[in-house]
Amino acid sequence: MRTESPSATRREDYQAPTFFIDHVALSFELEPSATQVEATLRIRRRSEGDLVLYGQGLTLRELSLNGQPIPAAQIEHFSGNIALKNVPTEGTLCVRSQCNPEANSSLEGLYITGGTFCTQCEAEGFRAITYFPDRPDVMARYTVTMRANKAAYPVLLANGNLVSQRDLPDGRHEAVWDDPFPKPSYLFALVAGAMSVLTDSFGTASGRKVRLEIYAEEHNLDQCHFAMDALKRAMRWDEQAYGCEYDLDQFMIYCADDFNFGAMENKGLNIFNAALLLGKRETATDTDFQRIEAVVAHEYFHNWSGNRVTCRDWFQLSLKEGLTVLRDQQFSASVGSPAVTRIEEINFLRQHQFVMDAGPLAHPVRPDAYVTIDNFYTTTIYEKGAEVVRMLHTLLGADTFRLGTDEYFRANDGTAATCDDFVAAMEKVSGRDLSQFKRWYSTPGTPTIKVSEHFNAGTRIYALTLAQSNPSGREPLHIPVAVGLLDVAGRETHPTRILELTQVSQTFYFENVSASPLVSVLRGFCAPVNIEIERSDATLAFLAQHDTDPVNRWDAFETLKQHAVAALMQNQPIHIGFFTTVELLLADRATDPAMLALMLNMPQAHEVSTLKKGYAPLAVVGACAGLRTILLSRFAKALRVVLAYTAADAAYAFKVDQVGRRALHNTGLDLLCHGDAPEDIERASAQYQAADNMTDQLAALVALSESAHPQRNHAFAAFVSWFAGEPLVVDKWFAVQAQSARHGSIATIKALMAHPLFDARNPNKVRAVLAGFSMRNWAQFHATDGSGYEFIAEQIIAFDARNPNLSAKLTGAFNRWRETNAAVQAQQRAALQRVREHNGLSENVIELVDKLLADDLQG
Repeated sequence: MRTESPSATRREDYQAPTFFIDHVALSFELEPSATQVEATLRIRRRSEGDLVLYGQGLTLRELSLNGQPIPAAQIEHFSGNIALKNVPTEGTLCVRSQCNPEANSSLEGLYITGGTFCTQCEAEGFRAITYFPDRPDVMARYTVTMRANKAAYPVLLANGNLVSQRDLPDGRHEAVWDDPFPKPSYLFALVAGAMSVLTDSFGTASGRKVRLEIYAEEHNLDQCHFAMDALKRAMRWDEQAYGCEYDLDQFMIYCADDFNFGAMENKGLNIFNAALLLGKRETATDTDFQRIEAVVAHEYFHNWSGNRVTCRDWFQLSLKEGLTVLRDQQFSASVGSPAVTRIEEINFLRQHQFVMDAGPLAHPVRPDAYVTIDNFYTTTIYEKGAEVVRMLHTLLGADTFRLGTDEYFRANDGTAATCDDFVAAMEKVSGRDLSQFKRWYSTPGTPTIKVSEHFNAGTRIYALTLAQSNPSGREPLHIPVAVGLLDVAGRETHPTRILELTQVSQTFYFENVSASPLVSVLRGFCAPVNIEIERSDATLAFLAQHDTDPVNRWDAFETLKQHAVAALMQNQPIHIGFFTTVELLLADRATDPAMLALMLNMPQAHEVSTLKKGYAPLAVVGACAGLRTILLSRFAKALRVVLAYTAADAAYAFKVDQVGRRALHNTGLDLLCHGDAPEDIERASAQYQAADNMTDQLAALVALSESAHPQRNHAFAAFVSWFAGEPLVVDKWFAVQAQSARHGSIATIKALMAHPLFDARNPNKVRAVLAGFSMRNWAQFHATDGSGYEFIAEQIIAFDARNPNLSAKLTGAFNRWRETNAAVQAQQRAALQRVREHNGLSENVIELVDKLLADDLQG
C-alpha cells in the first residue's frame, strides 16, 4: 500500500495576506479550447513577504509590474503556483494566461456545459482561471470585460451591474460588468452562451426596483416560474425577518446542466444546478418544489451572510453556511408546516451528520486541518453548523438574536470575518459571556446527555439530572435543553422550560408537581445531541400518542420503530405499543397529514441508527422488510381506508394542505405495495397512469419498483419513453432503479450506466445511479460476495480521473464500514485498499480514504 499522504493546511498556521488587492480588472477572450485571460491587479503591501499567486492547469503568457516585465530572478514557481519576490509597496500587476474550458471535466474554474461557458470558483476554482492570491480574505472590487463570438455566445454575464455592451467588427461582441462591492475570488462568476431569460422585478423596502432574471435554455423557461416566485418570497422575508435588503440593480440566476453542487451564491449572479431550479407539476415532485424554494432562498440569503460578510479562511466555512442554513430553515418553516419542516431537518441531520460524527470522517464545525477544502463541504459544516447557530437563537431569544445579527452585519460588512466575530456580536447585544458556548465550534462528534429523574411526592418536587459527555472527552459544552412535563393523561402540567446545561452534571428542580410526571426532554430538538433515558416501549408508545411537542411525539415513535427492527433482528416479539400507535395514527383525522406520513414511514436499512457494533447489514435489510410485512398483516385494510380518504379531490396545487394529503396517501400506497397484493399493485398502476403531477406518478413508480408483477416493467419502460426529453426526470428513473432492493443489482447498475440517456460527465446522473446504489440500496451494495464494494471502488477510481470532487463524495458509502461484522469489514477494507493503492489518486480521495483506513495505515 502507498503510505505517503499529501500535507495538510492547519488553522493554527493562519497568516494574513501580505498584499491587499484594491481592484481587479479581468478581460476574457472566450474561446472553448483557448480562453485568454488578462488580470490587472491594483496591489498594496500589507506586511513583509512574497506575493503568492495560485494557479492550476494554466499556461502563463506574461507577468508584468507597473508596465514592465518581471525579471525571472524575482519569480519562483512551486506546485503550479508563483511567488513574486521584492514586490514594491504598491503597484499594478498584470497577469496574462490561457486556460482550456472545453477540456475541464472537473467542473471547477471555467468550463463548458451544454455549449455555455460557466464558472464554479468556490472553494479554490478561481486559480484555474488565472493566477491570483486565491483566498477568501483577499477582497477586491471587480470590473470584468468579456469578448466572444456573438452568434455562439449572445449572452455575456458576470457579477454586479452591466456597465456597457457593444458589437465588435469581427463578429464578436463585448460586455463590461462592474461589481461595486468588495468580494473574494471564490464569489467570481461568468456565464456566456445562447440562452433565454425569464424576467421579473422586485420592489425593495426602501423603494428601489430590482430587475430579476433567470437564464435557461428556451425549452426550460416554463419550469423557472416557481423559482422566480420563490426568489421574491425570499427577498421579502429577508427584509422583514433580518432587515437585509438587496443592494444591486439586478439579481441573476443561471441554470446549469452540469454542476458539482446544488447552487452557488456568487454576488449578483447565482449559478444553479438545474435539479434545484427547474420545476413544474408534470416534472417536479412536492419534495422538489420544497427543495427549490429552500435552495433559492439559501443562495439569495448569502448576499448578506456570506457575500457582504464573508469568511476569513476556509476553516470558518460554517460562519456563512451554518447561519445561512438556519435562515433558509426559518424561511421554509414560514411558508410550510413548521413542525414537519423541523422534523425533516432533524431526520436529515441524524441520518447523515450524526452518522458522519460517529465515524472516521468526523470533524468539528470549525475544522483544525484539511488536505483539500472540497472535502469539508459536509453536513457538519452546514446542518450541524445551523444547529449551533439555532442554539444561540434558543439561548438568547428571538429578539436578542435578531439584534445580534444586526450587529454582526453592521460590524463586519465588507470584511472577511470569523466564527468568533459572530459570537462576539451575540455577546455584545446580550451582555452574556458565551466563551463556553464557543466550544461547540471545536468539539467533534455528537455529545450525549444522560437523563435521570427523581420525584419526591412529599415535597412535590421533581428533580431532573442531566449529565453530558462527548466522544472527544473535551470540556463540557453549553447546551440548551428544552423540557416539558406531562401527566398520565398526556396533559402538559409544566410548559416548556429552557434548561442551560453547562457542567458535566447538573440537577434541575420543578416545584408544585402533583404526581410523578413523564418528561418530554430536548423539545424541538433544541441541541444536536443524543439523549440517553430509560424508557420502556410502553412509555415511548404513550409519548408517541400524547406528547404535546410534535418533534418529541415523532421522535418517540422513531425510537419505537428502531426497537421493533432490533427485536426482529434478535428474533424477539415487537412490543404491542408499536401496533397500538400505528392503529391510532391510521385512524387520526385531526393531525396534519404530512406529520402522519412522517410517523407512518417505516425505516429503510440505511436509516436505522441504533445498530450495535458488529452488525450484519443484510440482517438489517431483512428486519426492515419484515417489519413492513408484519405491519401489512395487521393493517392492510386500514391503510386502504387511508388511501380512499386521501385520494385527490382537486386539481394539483403546491399548497401545504395538498402536500400533506399527497404525502400520507403515497406513504400508504408504498406500504401496501410492499406486500405485492394484486389489488394494491393494480391501485399503484392506476395512479401511475392517471396522475396529473410528478408527485403522484413518481410515488406510484417507487411503489411498483420492488414488485415482481409485470406492471412494474411496463411502468418503467413507459416512464423513460414519456420523459426522455426531460433529463431531470430521467435522473429520477435512474435513481429509483438503482435503489431497488429487489432489482437494483450490479448488473442493473451497469446497464443503467450504459443507457443512452446516462452521461458520465453529468454529476446529477452519476449521483442518481452510484450514490443511490451505494448509500440507499443496502441489499445490493452489501451483497454477500463483496461485489458491491468492489464495484464502487472501481467507480471511485474511474471518476477520480475526471472529477475528483464527485469521486470523493462516493467514498462516503464506506463511512460506517468499521461498525459492521468481521466478514463485511474484511471485504470493505479490501475495496478501500484497492482505491488507496491506485496510482495518481487526487488529494480529495486520498484524504478521505486515509481517514477511513487510519488504523490500518498506522498499523
